[in-house]
Amino acid sequence: MTFDLNNLDMVIVPKGALRILLHRDPLIIKVYLYGLLNSSASQQEISGALGIDEGKILSAFESLQQDGLIEIDIKEKRIIYKNISVQKEELDHNIYTDQVFNSTLEQFFGDRVLNRSDYETFYRLIDTYDMEKEVVLTLAEYCIKLYGNRVSSGQIMKTAALWKDEGIDTREKANRRLASYSKYYAEIKELLTMLSIKRAPTEQEMSLYEKWVETWGFSFSGIKKAMDATTGARNPSLKYLDGILKNLYQNGKLSAKDIEDYFTLNEKLDDNIKEVLRELSYSSLAVSSVQREKYLSFLEQGFTQKEILLACRQGKGRNRIDLEYVGTVLGGWKMLGLTREKDILDYLEQENRKTDTVKEIYRIVGKTGTVSKTDVNLYNRFRDELDYYDDVILYAAECAKGYATPLRSMNTILTRWKQAGVRNLSDAKRYSQKNTRTGKNISDIMEHDYSSEQRKMNDPRQRFKEREDNNE
Repeated sequence: MTFDLNNLDMVIVPKGALRILLHRDPLIIKVYLYGLLNSSASQQEISGALGIDEGKILSAFESLQQDGLIEIDIKEKRIIYKNISVQKEELDHNIYTDQVFNSTLEQFFGDRVLNRSDYETFYRLIDTYDMEKEVVLTLAEYCIKLYGNRVSSGQIMKTAALWKDEGIDTREKANRRLASYSKYYAEIKELLTMLSIKRAPTEQEMSLYEKWVETWGFSFSGIKKAMDATTGARNPSLKYLDGILKNLYQNGKLSAKDIEDYFTLNEKLDDNIKEVLRELSYSSLAVSSVQREKYLSFLEQGFTQKEILLACRQGKGRNRIDLEYVGTVLGGWKMLGLTREKDILDYLEQENRKTDTVKEIYRIVGKTGTVSKTDVNLYNRFRDELDYYDDVILYAAECAKGYATPLRSMNTILTRWKQAGVRNLSDAKRYSQKNTRTGKNISDIMEHDYSSEQRKMNDPRQRFKEREDNNE
């Protein structure tokens, strides 16, 4: 880099610069003087000549730029020395319009001499952000407390933007925020230390903490207890903690005791969810918020871990079962008024018996394949609506054997038996034998289910005649 001294008539130190340097660290003074004595040098050369780390040299140049003593031209790799006395005269004419305001700012910043850029920042807040001067002064005091008197214009403007968003636009509101800093700074600093963050709190973090305490009602001990939930985070921060506290606030858990109990319950809850995920053969057992909400919805329906695991086992043999499937099973049981394991097991045993009986019907009539829901519903009709026991139903299957739609034929047979007053197996056999003696069989019975037109349409001789007529 080169050192541009064109703004200086001779190699001297301006009085304005001396007034500033008198209050600066000797390291910063050395870096400033080195540039006056040398036309160019690399950062490594400066480090070697002064015995100072390269990182500290860069910090020194940034500090000198904040003081208005130099200007860093990164693109050209130049350090431009500024003439403080000329700049001061320009400031007097164009910037210092309110001596009381300016004097108060100077008092706040102490040993830092404010330059033109600094004053422009504060006057811009008055003109552009439409802030009252008292609010701007309180903002300046607040930023100095937060970042020190070397606070940059960028940090000041960012804090002002946050205040505007939060509606801090009066002296009273600004003073409350300043008081919050004094009240909460140590507590926030402790939280940052717990997160291994070694710096002062930012304005955004101060705003978050104020919300937690004053709006949501958390105690400091409660917030520290909530920090336990950040241990598993990859990059924990106060913003991450804000999400945890929001969830606790929505659940009404504000004190340290309530939060500890809530976390203990959640830990037990997650253990139960992991057991469910294992039952469902999930590859990952990391419990997500969506899975937790789904599981809680099962509990809200009145089910316990036993019933939930039982629902998981109903999907054995399926390609994939998940929590959505479990929810469907549990929802079906809930509609039947079944929420306890014993009642559900009794119900499942009855359903299995029904399936076994339908399988026996299939065997009798010669039907193959998996038992369909339609056929189970037909069986339910035979049992519940027609009020027949299995011995009568299976006898009806024998009677329907050999027909294209045997279960439909069974429905017709059993319906006719019901209409004829058949009550048991003996009645059914007598009725069947009676029909056999009179020459009636299942075909005769089935015909009663069709209108004359339908029978005509199903007569193969009629269909053949219709085709012949059409050919003519």
